[in-house]
Amino acid sequence: MGRHYPLRLTSQYYICIHCKTHLAFKGHLISRDYTGRYGRAALIKKIENVIEMQSVTEEMLSGKYIVRRVHCCRCHANVGWKYVFAYKPSEKYKEGAYILELNVSSLIRDEIDASECIVQPPITFLSSSL
Repeated sequence: MGRHYPLRLTSQYYICIHCKTHLAFKGHLISRDYTGRYGRAALIKKIENVIEMQSVTEEMLSGKYIVRRVHCCRCHANVGWKYVFAYKPSEKYKEGAYILELNVSSLIRDEIDASECIVQPPITFLSSSL
């Protein structure tokens, strides 16, 4: 089943540089001090609009992990991976988090279009008089 349309994020977010699909909200960033397969990378709590591939075991600089590659849901570019299982107890904090390759994604600030803003009338509270 799943979602049939890409989720649109607001504020500051990472996008796929190939097709501009929104990938991750900057507020979910854990750290930018990581190295991915293609260079600089970021550890992120949650990623949207991706397809997770099958689990594979990989030996990395910090230890052995079971990971799942993640691809952009629109253009299928490889944007990083998800840590499924860490063999070292000191690396367990990465489980469930994602590595987002920074050379295939870009951080941008959402410029809100005034026509998209919905102005809500102020809420009025009714008080009962005794």
